[in-house]
Amino acid sequence: MSRHGENIWKRKDGRWEARYIKGRNTDGKTIYGSVYAKTYAEVRRKREDAVSRLKEKPFIVYSEKTLGFVIQEYLNYHKSEIKFSTYVRYVEIANRYLIPDLGSNSISEFSKADGNSYIKELLSNGKSEGIGLAPKTVKDIISVLKLVLKYAEEKKYISSAPIDLSIPRQGRSQIQIFAPNQRKRLEAFVCSTSDPYKFGVYLCLYTGLRIGEVCALQWKDIDCVNSIISVNKTILRVRNVENTTAQKTQILINSPKTPSSERLIPIPESLRKMLQEMKEESAPLENTYMLTGRGKFIEPRNYYERYKRYLRSCNLEGYNFHALRHTFATRCIEAGIDPKVLSEILGHASVQITLDKYVHPSFETKKISLERLFTV
Repeated sequence: MSRHGENIWKRKDGRWEARYIKGRNTDGKTIYGSVYAKTYAEVRRKREDAVSRLKEKPFIVYSEKTLGFVIQEYLNYHKSEIKFSTYVRYVEIANRYLIPDLGSNSISEFSKADGNSYIKELLSNGKSEGIGLAPKTVKDIISVLKLVLKYAEEKKYISSAPIDLSIPRQGRSQIQIFAPNQRKRLEAFVCSTSDPYKFGVYLCLYTGLRIGEVCALQWKDIDCVNSIISVNKTILRVRNVENTTAQKTQILINSPKTPSSERLIPIPESLRKMLQEMKEESAPLENTYMLTGRGKFIEPRNYYERYKRYLRSCNLEGYNFHALRHTFATRCIEAGIDPKVLSEILGHASVQITLDKYVHPSFETKKISLERLFTV
């Protein structure tokens, strides 16, 4: 039931909504804002607070723009400031989800309630098959939406960005790790010949390199004298969002995943000797790629196919390439390597990422720890 003359009413979802004038567009048209609450008294108080805050700042003239227009403007404005691979990901999210779902909405009318309703819709019915999207995907979509809304606030299209949206929490994902006997079987296979492609798998098992990083590794990045591997680039295939060619995708040789991913990895002595022998045997030029032995790289998806063939030869099907990195990190923790040291070797943005992902004591470790209570 609405309250006559107050612009306050009870919605079908049970909440109370109160509207208030928050500005005018360039044509003088009134722009309304809304607040929501569970009770009439609470929504009335919230509206009074909103109106009071407006009095503390100059009256804003809003531009009547759609969310789709602002998304496109944001992407064009920030294209030169972000990594191209990140830009491509933002464009994909915008074209697949945000613009089709929300593009026709007025940016000045978009509220926190609208954002949270959209999140629920994505989680329950986000896919074309009528099933929900994974929380990680929804989180990525909402992260881009929040950036766009913040940009709209900076451009004075809205007075304040509703960016405090309820992004879904992600459950801890299962990581794949080779058991000791499986790892030894794989090591024996890849070290049975001097094939650099096979050696690349061994190198990832002992350095934690990502697949794009090992594909981009050149001999000039490997310092056998000082025992250092310099990780300064990665190879990835991304969608051709600019349609500059007939190809749907394109290869990028880019800086690593994050600024912290650009790092120096110390080479253990036994691994250094193996790399030194490979280098002396092939006598490569500095710009030669380690895996191919040539000036042309192998792209990650092709190397991944080789990797799967190696696993089939070892009867170890089902492990993704990242299992090499996970196995390396887990072994480092078990060997007592400091998490901060491991975090920098892996190129994580923070040590907390390393702790959350890898520092999980086994049941046996927990049991031994509790047994100590009876010996102290």
